[in-house]
Amino acid sequence: MTVAVYFMFGGFMVALLTAMAYSVLYIVARAAKISKEHIEKAFLIYPLLWFFYTWVNALWGVNIYSGNSESVHAVLANLFIFGTPTYFLVGSVYTYVRKLWKFFVAYMVLGGGLILTWVIKSQF
Repeated sequence: MTVAVYFMFGGFMVALLTAMAYSVLYIVARAAKISKEHIEKAFLIYPLLWFFYTWVNALWGVNIYSGNSESVHAVLANLFIFGTPTYFLVGSVYTYVRKLWKFFVAYMVLGGGLILTWVIKSQF
């Protein structure tokens, strides 16, 4: 029971912190007179960087964080479990609706391939 509550709370915290970071970045960018198109592309690139980091970590075992802190590993695990599918679904739907085809293909290849690989590996 406590593990499930921990993961639910962790997923909620990851989503909340991501939303707060996006809000702060948007306010700062608008105050700096950066166009909405550049802000949109920056927000679309962040999940792609996460997908790329996850691919590099999964395929070659390269980890950017080299410490032994359990809290950092817990946050990364929660971000992988809850953040990756959320980033993939929201990003791919948004890019499809807005007809941003380059980003849509990137989301399908990096995010969709990552989720598909994870599902296949967990089944076998």
